[in-house]
Amino acid sequence: DPLVCNAAPIAFESGIPADWAVLVTTGPVYWTTTDDLDGCNNGNQTLGSGEAACANSDTTNPGGDPYDTELWSNSFDLSGYNEVYLQFAGAYNDIATEAQWDVDFNEIVVLDLTAYAGLADVGVSFRYSGLGWDWWAQVDDVLLECASGQEPDINVDPLFIGSTQETNTVTNHPLDIENVGTADLDWFI
Repeated sequence: DPLVCNAAPIAFESGIPADWAVLVTTGPVYWTTTDDLDGCNNGNQTLGSGEAACANSDTTNPGGDPYDTELWSNSFDLSGYNEVYLQFAGAYNDIATEAQWDVDFNEIVVLDLTAYAGLADVGVSFRYSGLGWDWWAQVDDVLLECASGQEPDINVDPLFIGSTQETNTVTNHPLDIENVGTADLDWFI
């Protein structure tokens, strides 16, 4: 299934989705999945379950060469939405020297993509690059959460109510307030 708004996450259980793309710019490192022993050689280290997308510079880079690889999602449509969030489980290990860890994380990442809301042709990519043996990167459970949150559209009838009345007199005037929009309307008198 492709990555689309408000659908099940991309879990990589059957490999890299057919409508996604792997780009290798430099070197032998490439994106695959954690069940590929030749390409990843370590299980899912994310907070996800099952398989994950994986790029492993130690397993696929015996010469310790510089590398640069990207995992591109399918194109998706954000027209009709005004709030968009990308969520994924990510894990990353990198070592700067033999004794010092540079980066190590395993977390659920949420990125605000609202700046791209309303666009009809959007995609995301995960990039892994380095200069040699730099361990691995993984992503799992990639999810798009989108909301339309359109403005309310208000009909008021009549548009004006006026009256002159004597002291201690009650007058009733019917007023209809109707929300014909796609978002909730809160109002007070």
